[in-house]
Amino acid sequence: MPGEKEILTDIAFSQTIYEGLLLFFRAIRVEAVTMTSGVAFVFPQRMEAKLLEEWERLEGKSPELFAWFFRESKRSGYETHYL
Repeated sequence: MPGEKEILTDIAFSQTIYEGLLLFFRAIRVEAVTMTSGVAFVFPQRMEAKLLEEWERLEGKSPELFAWFFRESKRSGYETHYL
């Protein structure tokens, strides 16, 4: 989440993601552990300003925010595969 200083560890991402990519995912917190929901949308770094603008516009509207990032990932994001 923009501006927050929390560490998230996801072993699968750390083995497959490339530096310079932007990730959108739902973070799930269970007690002291934060993990991804299992779905992430990957975007090129050049989209940072647009993604942050939409994040701020839809902040607090979780279903709409997730839906916007899903649609945008189909238009401008990178295809992801889960194993």
